[in-house]
Amino acid sequence: MGILSERQQELLHALVREYVKTAQPVGSASLAAYGFGVSPATIRNELAILEEEGYIAQPHTSAGRVPLEKGFRFVVSDLLAKKEFLKKPAPSMRRPAPAGDAETATKTLAKQLAGTARVAVIVAFGPRHVYTTGFSELFSQPEFEEYEHTAQFGQLIDRMDDVVRAAFSRVTPEISIWIGRENPFGPECAAVVTRYSTRSADGMIGLLGPLRMDYERNYALLKIAKETLEEIV
Repeated sequence: MGILSERQQELLHALVREYVKTAQPVGSASLAAYGFGVSPATIRNELAILEEEGYIAQPHTSAGRVPLEKGFRFVVSDLLAKKEFLKKPAPSMRRPAPAGDAETATKTLAKQLAGTARVAVIVAFGPRHVYTTGFSELFSQPEFEEYEHTAQFGQLIDRMDDVVRAAFSRVTPEISIWIGRENPFGPECAAVVTRYSTRSADGMIGLLGPLRMDYERNYALLKIAKETLEEIV
């Protein structure tokens, strides 16, 4: 089939939004509440097409659908193309008090960012100087009730320095979103990353979370964090 119809695109956006919010498979009744003006049966037919195209999956025959990597990537790419991320109201995040040195101020901001976004935060003061925080926030997410998912992230933590060193050159001043197989941190997760510049050095800061992360909110939070770093450090 290839190109999605406008209704299929809208359904996919709604399904991703609902899944990010609830972490549960999304049924046609939940999607009907978004006001598409069609019957639940029509919604189910459209969902079947999205499933055939590899955007979503049905974990159990009696359950709703969940977005797959292709579905997340489509929605994020569509929002970026329409500059929807730039229209979203900025979340509030407490500005850290001035610290004695740039590294301490950056670490303080990273901890606040992790607590607000409820994901892990990675800071690279250079390709060989890495700081991480927020993994306890990340592991509180529903995905990590499964041992396999937690074990995969545990392996990532063990090789974090090597992964950041390899990824550092890919990061630009523009905020990038890496999802699944395109993500150097691993196919089971997503990252929102950017390069920042201060008077003393250039570095990288990024948010690392499950595929079911709130991309719009985390994009806005990272934008605030970058601007704050470049002001206070």
